[in-house]
Amino acid sequence: MHPIFIIELLITSGGLLTIVMIAVIFKGKWRKRFLGVAAMYLVIVSLFFLARPYWIDFQQDRKVKYLEIYLKAKYSEETWTMEKVPHREEGFAHLNPYVISVYFNTEPGVIYEYYIKNGNEISQSGYGVEEGSIPEMIHLERE
Repeated sequence: MHPIFIIELLITSGGLLTIVMIAVIFKGKWRKRFLGVAAMYLVIVSLFFLARPYWIDFQQDRKVKYLEIYLKAKYSEETWTMEKVPHREEGFAHLNPYVISVYFNTEPGVIYEYYIKNGNEISQSGYGVEEGSIPEMIHLERE
């Protein structure tokens, strides 16, 4: 389990515990109201945790389309492959799911990473080089 997920669970559990503690203090109709609020809070938090992976997938697909348009405009003569972070698989939870890796066919052994903030704000956030290769870095974008 990733530390960020544990922190999120602790914060949401603390909120639920606070609402339940307030419900214990009150009596009568107020207790029932606060217990109802606690139940609604639990349902909303559960829906959030269930829907978030699908939301990340949706956002990744949108960002890949934006990056595809950007790369076609900037490197029209090039061919490339893209890879998204498999955020649902074990071992990848520490990576930003909104960073997309691009492998240009003319430059093997180099991975360029792009971050798409909005549809129009695309920046190269990093790169990686395979061990033992000395690339030219022809696709490196300097600001």
